[in-house]
Amino acid sequence: MDDIQLCKDIMDLKQELQNLVTIPEKEKTKLQKQREDELIQKIHKLVQKRDFLVDDERSSGYGSKKKTRKWLIS
Repeated sequence: MDDIQLCKDIMDLKQELQNLVTIPEKEKTKLQKQREDELIQKIHKLVQKRDFLVDDERSSGYGSKKKTRKWLIS
C-alpha cells in the first residue's frame, strides 16, 4: 500500500468519524461509540504507517535527489 492510498483511506475513515461525531453524545448507541473508538484506532495506525513511509522516502535520499534536480534545472 502506498502513501497515496493510505491518505485516501485515512480521509474515508475521517469522514465516517466526522459523521459519528456530529451525533450528540447522549443520542449515540453503544455500537456507534464503539465504532468511533475503532475509527480513531484505525486512523492512528494508518497515520503512523504513512509517517513511516514518508520518513523512509526522506531517508532514502529522495529529498537530496529533488534538491539536485532543482540545481540542475536552474
